[in-house]
Amino acid sequence: IIFSFFCRNYAIGMLKEQFEGLEKNLQSIGYDFAYDKVSFYPFSPWQIMRVKNFKIYSLDEKDFWQWTVEDLNVNVGLWDIETIDIFLGSKQTVQRNDKEWPISISKIKTRMRLKKSAFKELFIKAKGIYVKNLMSVGSLSFQLKHQKTPYATAKADIKKILIDDATGWPMNKKIDH
Repeated sequence: IIFSFFCRNYAIGMLKEQFEGLEKNLQSIGYDFAYDKVSFYPFSPWQIMRVKNFKIYSLDEKDFWQWTVEDLNVNVGLWDIETIDIFLGSKQTVQRNDKEWPISISKIKTRMRLKKSAFKELFIKAKGIYVKNLMSVGSLSFQLKHQKTPYATAKADIKKILIDDATGWPMNKKIDH
């Protein structure tokens, strides 16, 4: 139990470092993040971090974009502190300028792997994504992997995209893969 407590405290320290790195990386491409409240739990077996109203947004006021997650939870295993599971709450929204679209996702799994306090990989697998009056996606698989160089590779596999009629999209509204 004591070893697990120290491991989780170490993982909390790594998460705080990653948050700082995320902020620098986002700002370098014209974005930032904000939240209402963040809490850390070194004794909880379910989560080590909980964030209320987490937002990633663009700094460009002329072309404003924002993604909001009402409740974001982060957990690490009792023994494997370099594998981080991220749980995104059911209430999410995407906003562009003054338009806002609620998002619902029937199933999502997000996992990040760290190596010696550094980002190594990010995996996202989701099914049944629905963005009201915008689109639906049958399944999405995304992987971002850091290379031994300063670069990273990204892979995405998106299936069964259906663009909503409300968008006024003039082309084919259905994309199989």
